[in-house]
Amino acid sequence: GGLRITEPAADLAVASALVTLGNIGGLRHEDVRDGVTANMLAFCVAASATGKEAVMQATTDLHIAAGVHYALQGGIKSEQEIMRNLIEHQAAYYIIDEIGIFLIKVRNAQRRGGAAYLESVFGAIMSGYSKANSRMLLQGDTKRELRKAFGSIAAKAADDGRDDQAERANRMLRMVDEGLDRPFLSTIGYTTPGTFDQIMDGETATQGFVGRAVIVAETDNNPAEREGFKKRPMPEGLAMRLAQIFNGGNFDMMESTGARVEYSGDREPVITTDEASDMLQSVSRWLHSYAEEMGEHTGEASVAMIRRAYELVAKISFILAIPTATRTASHVRWAFAY
Repeated sequence: GGLRITEPAADLAVASALVTLGNIGGLRHEDVRDGVTANMLAFCVAASATGKEAVMQATTDLHIAAGVHYALQGGIKSEQEIMRNLIEHQAAYYIIDEIGIFLIKVRNAQRRGGAAYLESVFGAIMSGYSKANSRMLLQGDTKRELRKAFGSIAAKAADDGRDDQAERANRMLRMVDEGLDRPFLSTIGYTTPGTFDQIMDGETATQGFVGRAVIVAETDNNPAEREGFKKRPMPEGLAMRLAQIFNGGNFDMMESTGARVEYSGDREPVITTDEASDMLQSVSRWLHSYAEEMGEHTGEASVAMIRRAYELVAKISFILAIPTATRTASHVRWAFAY
């Protein structure tokens, strides 16, 4: 109980808050128990004029308050662009309006063979998403294209006597060759039910992109107006707390405008209490038995979704624990209910 707040777009706001806190705290914190990472994939499905735009703007504002907005991205064009974003910043935080339209384009490209550059986008998203605790190597064509782009930037900067720009471009070149260390890719997309329903079927559900996502549907397509409501400015204390969660009080990290959003120091461990650990084990066992039961009735698609649910419970409870650095039973209980 207590998960659903009876306010317009409240469910979307909760999902957006979870993704945002994961983005802000995920680079500097690590989960000691399972090694899960705080980056998430989320789809927010709601009818037009139900509050999506306000939630999206608030999500952006929270990233700005934490000083990580340089890594925000508003759309996905190609595999090469995804990799370039992850080179320019350790993180790529995608906040995408009308993501359903994008998914339909990718789906059509995969099926018809047209717009070939889109075909590898799903793979690039999942590769970036799953490597947040390891190193990600780039593929041949992508490496060649990015090497050419950053090499050109480095040469021009050297000719212009811009040593700082030249060094930055050369650092990017080294990443192209050596791979990306702990890239952090997350995606939250907003769309309407009519568009989203077009791409949801068994095939999509078992693919990594949608199958690993939290899908939040706002069921009220005609919410009552909130009479007398006025948007409040963000409390200064909240903005400072978010910045502290990202940088641990090291405000030098935020001084350079447009600096690379990254964290290369020792990460802060988030521990799990014994009670919470036992609860996670119980969740894992229950999901396994539930997947077996559902598999007999509905087949492969439901088994894949249920088996991936543990990762989401672990991720969400980890995100909830970041501010205190301790995952408790209440964090696990909330995540499992969610």
